[in-house]
Order: sequence, then structure tokens, then C-alpha cells
Amino acid sequence: NELFMSGAEAIAVGRQRVVATTYYRCEGPIVNVKGVPTSSPVVIQAIGDPDTLHGALVMPGRVIDSIRTNDPNMAIVRKLDRIVLPAYTGNTKLQFAKPVVKEKDAPK
Repeated sequence: NELFMSGAEAIAVGRQRVVATTYYRCEGPIVNVKGVPTSSPVVIQAIGDPDTLHGALVMPGRVIDSIRTNDPNMAIVRKLDRIVLPAYTGNTKLQFAKPVVKEKDAPK
């Protein structure tokens, strides 16, 4: 969430592309992303403004700060010049969300 809120245009956890409907489940040392197990080290990659994303992640009180409280070497944040993320595989159909209709275009 911190990456999306900071303007990330694309995110992958492990080798799974993440979208708004992606689900996660932690089972001991394994993180399941869309039902696909991802073991340590869990690599999270994001495309966006590197300085903004980095600043959001290392800000005091955020997730990385919390992780580093227990082990300073457990979370490493790097800025890279180029990354390639996997394509999203999964259902993109939303069941309940509908486009907003402008009031002047709304049916009467």
C-alpha cells in the first residue's frame, strides 16, 4: 500500500504482479501472493519515481522502519535504473465496482 500511495505505477511481489485486488497470506516464513508461495528473501519491486518511493519506504514509523527495528539487515531498499516486472496474470473483472456516471449523463 505504501508504494501505491507513493505513486508506484507497477508493483511485483516475488514474481507475481500486484494489482488492487491481489490477495496475500502469510503462512509462517512463506508469503502467498495470489496463492503462489514466495519464500525468503521476498523481493518487492516497484516502478515509479525512485526518490519518492525510496523516501516513502524508509520514512520513520513505516513498514521498513518497523522491520529494521527487529533486524537492521532484514529489509534492504535499493534504487535501480531499470527493472522489468512480470505481466499480471489473473482476473481483472470486478464484481461490484461500477463506473461513476456524471449527474448530467445519468438516466432519468
